[in-house]
Amino acid sequence: MSPRIVFAFILLPIVLGAQPLQISGEQEHADWASAAIAPDGDLWAAWTAYDGQGADAIRLRRRSGEEWGETMTVTPRGGDYLGTALAVQPDGRVWIAWAAQQGGNFDLYVRSLHRGEWSPVSRLTRDPQPDLHHKLLADSRGRLYLVWQSFRSGDANIYLKRFDGGRWSAAIPLTSHEANDWRPDAALDAQDRLHIVYDTYRHGDYDVFLRTFADGELSPEHPIADSPNFEARASIAIDREGRAWIAWDDQGPNWALDMPHWNRDSERGDWGDPPPWSVDGSVGRFVSLRYSQKIGVAVFADGRRWKPAGSLEDAMTEDFALSYEIPQMTIDPSGAPRLFLRRWVPRNDGGSMKERPLGWNVHTMTYSGGAWTAPERLEKSAGSNDQRIATVVDGDGKLWVAYPSDDRWTPGGPVALQEDRANGKIRIASLEPADATRPQLEALPAPAARPYRRTASPDRRHAIAAGQKRYQLYWGDLHRHTEISSDGGFDGTLWDMYR
Repeated sequence: MSPRIVFAFILLPIVLGAQPLQISGEQEHADWASAAIAPDGDLWAAWTAYDGQGADAIRLRRRSGEEWGETMTVTPRGGDYLGTALAVQPDGRVWIAWAAQQGGNFDLYVRSLHRGEWSPVSRLTRDPQPDLHHKLLADSRGRLYLVWQSFRSGDANIYLKRFDGGRWSAAIPLTSHEANDWRPDAALDAQDRLHIVYDTYRHGDYDVFLRTFADGELSPEHPIADSPNFEARASIAIDREGRAWIAWDDQGPNWALDMPHWNRDSERGDWGDPPPWSVDGSVGRFVSLRYSQKIGVAVFADGRRWKPAGSLEDAMTEDFALSYEIPQMTIDPSGAPRLFLRRWVPRNDGGSMKERPLGWNVHTMTYSGGAWTAPERLEKSAGSNDQRIATVVDGDGKLWVAYPSDDRWTPGGPVALQEDRANGKIRIASLEPADATRPQLEALPAPAARPYRRTASPDRRHAIAAGQKRYQLYWGDLHRHTEISSDGGFDGTLWDMYR
C-alpha cells in the first residue's frame, strides 16, 4: 500500500537550557550564523545581515563573562554576501570568512581581529564561477583550514587551503572529476587531523564521501553512504575516542531524475507510475522531492564504517518520522553524539493549501547506549527549510547553539506568510548536557565498488545554430517551487533547484 500523509501538529518538548537570546539587530534580516570559542573562554558569533535596501553586511559579536558586547561590522562596505565561518587561533586572533559577489561571481574573503585591531580584508579565491559553502577551522598549533565548494572548472569540486601563520597555501583539490561535488563539512580531531565530508554525483546519484588531511597528506576517499539513494548534505563531528560521526539527508533512488516515460502517453495530471520519492496523497503527489526525507547516521573509525545500534525513527512519533532533514552533528559536552535537524509544520491557515509545509523548526536528539532520545524542539527556532545552525562547546563544558529564525510559527497557530513575517534574527542558547553512556555500534559491510557514471547522456545535449546564435536544448524540471514560495509544499530548497 502506498503511504499516505497525515497532517498533525507535533508539539514536542522544548529542549531544556537557557532561554534563547537574540543577538542580531531588529532592523536587519539576519541569517548564516557561525560561532567559535576563544582560549580565554569568550564566545564569538558572526552572521550576515541584510538591510532591506539591497546591501548585506557581516556582523560579529562577543560574549565575555556573562555580558555581550556591541555588534561589530566586519565588512568595510555593504555588498552581496553569503555565509560566515569563524575560527579562533590559540593566541586569541579571531578569523572570519565569507563569500562575496562582485562582477557576477562569488569569491571567498577573510579578515581577522586581534587585540582590538582589524587586519585588511584578504581575497582568497579569484577563479571564474562561484566559490562558496565554506568552513573555517583552527587547530591547536594555530594553523587554519578553509574548505569550500568551487565551480571554477565548470563543475563543482571541493577544495582546501591551509594558513601556516604567514601565508595561505594554494588551493588543494579534494575532488577533480566532472560530476558535481557539494557542500563540504569538516572537523578536527585531537591530533589536529582534518576530516572532510561532502556528497558527490559521480555514480549518477548523490553519495557521501570522507577524506582526511594530516601532515600535508590526503587520505584516499572513503565511501560513507554509497547506495543508489539520494545521500547528501553531510555533517561531521569527532567524539572523544576520535571516531567520526557523520549524518546526511537520505531519500529514495532516482531523486529528481528526468524520467520522460512518466508522461509519454498521458494527459496532464496522469503521469503513470510515480517515482519512488513522490507522495500518494493530497500534497505534491507527482514530484515531491522532500516528502520522504530521512536522515542517515554512520560512524567511521579504524578504517571502517559502523552504525548506531538504535534507529532514529524508534525515538520518533509516526508523524514526525514521515519527513525530517538538514542534519547537523555535534558532540555534547557529556561526550554523547548530538544531532540537530529540521522538521516542518503545515501552513494551517484554513485555505486550500493549509496542509503544505511552510515553516521548519530546529530539533535535537542525543545518542546514549543503544538508543536515541526523542526529538526536542529549540524554542523560537521556526524559519525556512534550509537554514543552518552553529554549535560550540565552551571551556566550562556548556554547549551553545546559534540559530536563525523569523518567528513565522508559534505552537498551535498558522504559519505567517512572507508579507507578514518578522525580520530574520539570530538567537543563541545554551543546552543542558545530555546523559551519556558508551554508544553501542554495529559494524557495516565494506561498500561495494560502483562504476563512475556520466552526469548526462550525450544524446540529450542537442544544439542547433541559426545565424549567429546557438540554441541548446535543456532537460529538467521547469516548474519547481522552493521554501521561499508559500506554495512550496514538499518541492525542496533553493539549493535543490541547483542540484
